[in-house]
Amino acid sequence: MERAVREAVALSSARLDARLESLETRLLPAPRFCPPLAFDKKETDAQSAMPRPRQKTPAPEAAVTTLSPPSNPSPEEKKRRKARASAAAKEAAVTRKDASKSQAATKAPAASEWTRVATKKGNKGQKKQQRAAPPQKKEGKKRNLQAPKSAAVGNLNYCARSQDLLDHYAAQWSIDMDMVCEPYRVLPRDNWIGNVDSTVALVFGPNIAPPCFGGTIKGRDYVGGKLGSVTVLGVYFSPNRPLAQFEAFLLQLTSVVNGATDPVIVAGDFNAKSALWGCAATDARGRAMERWMASTDLLPVSRGSVSTCVRQQGESIVDVTLVSSPAAHRIANWRVQEGTETLSDHRFIRFDVISHTSEPASTTPPGGGPRWSVRRLDRNLLEEAAVVASWVPLPSADAAACAEWLNEASRNICDASMRRVGNTGRRRQAYWWRPESGMAQRGVAQHLRRLNAMSGQYRTATTGVLVAA
Repeated sequence: MERAVREAVALSSARLDARLESLETRLLPAPRFCPPLAFDKKETDAQSAMPRPRQKTPAPEAAVTTLSPPSNPSPEEKKRRKARASAAAKEAAVTRKDASKSQAATKAPAASEWTRVATKKGNKGQKKQQRAAPPQKKEGKKRNLQAPKSAAVGNLNYCARSQDLLDHYAAQWSIDMDMVCEPYRVLPRDNWIGNVDSTVALVFGPNIAPPCFGGTIKGRDYVGGKLGSVTVLGVYFSPNRPLAQFEAFLLQLTSVVNGATDPVIVAGDFNAKSALWGCAATDARGRAMERWMASTDLLPVSRGSVSTCVRQQGESIVDVTLVSSPAAHRIANWRVQEGTETLSDHRFIRFDVISHTSEPASTTPPGGGPRWSVRRLDRNLLEEAAVVASWVPLPSADAAACAEWLNEASRNICDASMRRVGNTGRRRQAYWWRPESGMAQRGVAQHLRRLNAMSGQYRTATTGVLVAA
């Protein structure tokens, strides 16, 4: 009876499973097959190369022929089983002892001569030698957390083959850091850091250790990290979003840039056009970015008019690289890779980061520039000179030329409204001055005072004689 019930239940469950499988194939959508990356192929090869543990085949279950309950052993049967187990344990112990004795006899040969016994002093000397010898550590690959020396920027347009190409070029060019926009997938590696939506990522090379968890910055449209003396930000903003969201995004970046204590490098696809980085015209996003750059003291590093995005509809320059003005001289060799195949509608960008400036330091001492007397300030002349200086337009769009023009205009305005004063700073001590020189100077001054006093007495005496005559 029980066997018949089991067979009926198994038959009904099999029919139910068949119906569910037919419904699943009809209702669920067709599965999407994504092309694998080179990283996936490496993982599968590594897994296939690893030895797999052997799976033990389960022992077949004994078929139940009768439904009678198992019989409990009697007390006599229990005693027999205990006696058999104890006898087997004793035999195993005896065999272990015999095996140990035979191994000791084979290892220790018979000594025909007297052997020297090590004393305590000898043991102490050996222990000291063992302690003095430092343990040999395995030399691993050193990865210092420092600022990157080379970087690359690219928009992959969610293409798997383009991501493989970027990895290939990064290894070929010895790139320390990649700023990837629209990656096909953010890989689960330690050297990959993606943003919240996985639309932009930072990829670090073998010479750069990725920042720790507290040193990373993640948002919806940006990701960043602190590397040595530089803070790096990768950015991507979709062209399909409205201008209000773009301005809110710039406000978020303002808090990040102003909160950084080190120079900031911002690179990525802003999808904004402006004449500051080589575009033919400026759109609304470009004007918003110009105001934002002026408030955060960022300068564009992009040079030339080579398009970074090439499509059938046209070409544009929307991939921008910005840097803080104090560190603008540290970005060198910025270029667009025109002849490099990317399998995307964007071209790759490369630039170098100089760790130390090669420009000579300023020789002007602090406070050594021109000075004016503020007490004699004529406010009317100051306003008139400022108005006249504002009539002259800026020389060019170059930041260095504009700064030089502003310094010259400020100097002319101050000269027109105030008088210059000399440097009232304390005179520097001569390099040859010694304490003995001061003692000699005091002695000379004392002799001069005596000489002046004697000459004064002589003059008064001579004038009195003349008067009496």
